[in-house]
Amino acid sequence: IANTPINNGSTTLYVRNIYDNAAIDTKRTELRNKVKEITDKYKSYSELRQEYEISDYIMDNATYDNDIVSKEMPSSSLSTSNPNYLEDEKKIAKENYSYFESHSAYGALMNGLCVCEGYSKALTLLLKQYGIESGIVKNDVHGWNYVKISDKYYHIDLTYDDAKDEKTPYPYKYFNITTDQMSVDHTWTTANIPSCTDTTFDNIFRKKAGSSIMGVNVVRVEDKLYSLEYVSGYNYNICKMDLDGSNKEVVKSNMDIQYLLKHDTDLYYTLYNSTSGTITIEKYDTTTGETSTFLDLKKEFGFTSGTWATSSYIKNDKIFVTFRIGGSSATAVTKEFNLNSGSIVSDLDKAVTAVIKAEGSKKQADVDSAKTLVNALEDGSDKDSLLQRLQVVQVSIDKTNSITNAINAVTKAE
Repeated sequence: IANTPINNGSTTLYVRNIYDNAAIDTKRTELRNKVKEITDKYKSYSELRQEYEISDYIMDNATYDNDIVSKEMPSSSLSTSNPNYLEDEKKIAKENYSYFESHSAYGALMNGLCVCEGYSKALTLLLKQYGIESGIVKNDVHGWNYVKISDKYYHIDLTYDDAKDEKTPYPYKYFNITTDQMSVDHTWTTANIPSCTDTTFDNIFRKKAGSSIMGVNVVRVEDKLYSLEYVSGYNYNICKMDLDGSNKEVVKSNMDIQYLLKHDTDLYYTLYNSTSGTITIEKYDTTTGETSTFLDLKKEFGFTSGTWATSSYIKNDKIFVTFRIGGSSATAVTKEFNLNSGSIVSDLDKAVTAVIKAEGSKKQADVDSAKTLVNALEDGSDKDSLLQRLQVVQVSIDKTNSITNAINAVTKAE
């Protein structure tokens, strides 16, 4: 809607379509299919788990559109009384389609690019598919959501939680927040917003510190939360709990830990051991409870002694580590490490096991399965050797099949 001028006591609405009817139908179908694709994955979950999954999906797949955030809504400079006004409005709207898409659920879900309006509309649209009540709260410059989960109302601001994309250690700072804590740094003009008083999630994700809200480093792995809980000095516990904070237990205790991150079902954290002097990134497998050293940061960054500082984040199956040797004015070096590099050995082991099985059974199905695993390996001597072994097995199978076929042919001829 372009505007609502008053003419002789009546209101005239000027509607400007960015696309023609055929394009609108196409985009509507695209969006419906995307919504179904997303929401079908989580149908069997509880309301709370669905909210987590949908919130995380939007933040993982959408990025804030900084290019248009400061722009005014494109509109015609002509007077509404000008006979060319409506056509000029349509022309301008089409030329600036990206502006309007970034203010929509389509921009968030299909383009992966949006502003706060897109984040909040996408969340409302997706939660609606599960029958979860959600609305939009606004002021003059910003918008977010309220939601009703398990008969309790909360504010939730995906824009603020996704402000730094993958770089934030506080992805749930504004997740299911009370009116009391939300009002610390948010004001709103939307009327009749439900009162949000349940403090369950305030106690998990944030702390109120005077005129600001401080986030807590919490990550989610499926139906569990893992958080850094302060102990004393530089030491923290890693705690595991249900999605509502219940059944809390300590899985790693009293260690000098920084930056708790997650990738699939693994946790990664920086660990300083004051006794040995090591600085490492540790990997904690949440499915087995096993811990292993993923990176030796002193070795990777050539650090021997002195003051240091580090930070890290995960993006696209890689962990990005920034290491600064010396004071705050020292040059920081950032390196990236493939989180799947450790799986090469595992994939090789699987391929070797499959080849051994094929060599023992001499069955075509086993050879085919082994060949699939071997072909997926990185090029190199290991791969070449395994392919040669499979070729020997294949020759043996082909020879056996030839003999069998010949015997069958003779028997049939007799």
